Amino acid sequence: MKVEALLAAIRNGAVQLAGITHDSRQVQPGYAFVAISGKHRDGHTYIEEAVRKGAACIVCEKKVSAPIPVYRTESPRRWLSRLSAAVHRDPSSSLNVIGVTGSNGKTTITSMIHSLFVENGLPCGLIGTVENDINGVRTPATLTTPEAPDLQRMLAELLAGDTRNTVMEVSAQGVEMGRVEDIHFSLGIFTNLTPDHLDFYASLEEYGECKKRFMNRIPGDKTGLYNYDDPYVREAAREGRSEVFTYSLVDRNADLSAQIVGRSGAGCLFFLHAGSKLRERIPCDLESFPFVLRVPGLHNVSNALAALLAGLLSGLNPLRMRLALNKFRPVVRRMQVFDWNGVKVVDDTAMNPGSIRAVMNTFQSESCGRVFIVFAIRGNRGTVVNRENALALAECYSVWKSKHPQVIITSAASHVGDNDLVHPEEENVFLSTLWEQKIPHTFYRELPEAMEHLAQSAHTGDLLFLLGAQGMDEGFSILSHSRKIKDLVK
Repeated sequence: MKVEALLAAIRNGAVQLAGITHDSRQVQPGYAFVAISGKHRDGHTYIEEAVRKGAACIVCEKKVSAPIPVYRTESPRRWLSRLSAAVHRDPSSSLNVIGVTGSNGKTTITSMIHSLFVENGLPCGLIGTVENDINGVRTPATLTTPEAPDLQRMLAELLAGDTRNTVMEVSAQGVEMGRVEDIHFSLGIFTNLTPDHLDFYASLEEYGECKKRFMNRIPGDKTGLYNYDDPYVREAAREGRSEVFTYSLVDRNADLSAQIVGRSGAGCLFFLHAGSKLRERIPCDLESFPFVLRVPGLHNVSNALAALLAGLLSGLNPLRMRLALNKFRPVVRRMQVFDWNGVKVVDDTAMNPGSIRAVMNTFQSESCGRVFIVFAIRGNRGTVVNRENALALAECYSVWKSKHPQVIITSAASHVGDNDLVHPEEENVFLSTLWEQKIPHTFYRELPEAMEHLAQSAHTGDLLFLLGAQGMDEGFSILSHSRKIKDLVK
């Protein structure tokens, strides 16, 4: 049977499914099991297991025999999304869904938007890299953009809990694998483009095209927000099908920009400047009162502009948003600053050249003793990204050269999962690039060894950067057990 027949039967109520999944381990009685031929596993080999567990039907590409209905399609992953939406009665069509895409800033912007809605007295869901918030219940996240069955289930739970707004991160893989194909977005945000995921894409241009595909899916009666300071994103705005608004740190041609009047390692004080198009939409004097952001870095002011613009266009009260921004604190491992026995520690999941530069540039004028830069190589992402990361680190080293920074590199071999293990070729290209750039460094394969080096070397007044994605997630925890933490900056 053709899969279109199953979709029609679900929509007209002739077929009632308890759920849907492409993971045989999650099959329960009454579920549809979608068999997908992946890079490492073929879902067709798990059909018998799904049947034993009580699956109601099978959706697959190959011709198979089973004692339950089998629906054929050439695109099972595409239909996983479409059927998931149908099983859960297309929840996003009744929600205000905001999606944030881009190389950097997704986690911070989604968290900011979530706080803006909550401060305005409007319940808001949050789906992202660090955690998911569904009707006030927070759970750790496993994927930046969940698989379609999980995503549609979360949206249905939000709707059932009378939460009408949600904000989510939209990763390149989420777009490429069709996870967001059947979500009705009210507003999309494109933050920036920097070399990343080049293990998955043949080029930066191909990676960027994926981001643009998401933004171009937002229909003409909805809204797209674009970072005017990023050349690629600014060009992408010209292709957008939705109503386009832009934001910028410095360019008054953007619809929303910032005038920064105070800046320190603790955050920024700034005023807003609204362009004529935004002033026509928002009948409020946005420029008469300052905004305080207690998160360091100009890139976080840019993130705040994106969040504030989304809030304004969603009808939120500007004064309540101002209060929410004042209360906002860094997300886990996003420019978190700690005092560790008098040593200033900056902990950030810098995983690509753009985020590495953003963190290091933020503290460039910091008054301190010695500087330590500890970086965890990004595993299972290919040699291109790791070479680019090493070059960015070398560039930052040259900026800090007068401080004679100590550079410590680790593969964190025992502190990452199988999907994030550093392969020998990734380790080699990272370290050889540092040698080519004449950057002195020390390498430790294990994270605790790198942290012990710091514990023995750092002194009061020093500045320490803990940088890297999954490999550095436990870095500060390990370091904090080396000495008693003096204070946690709140």
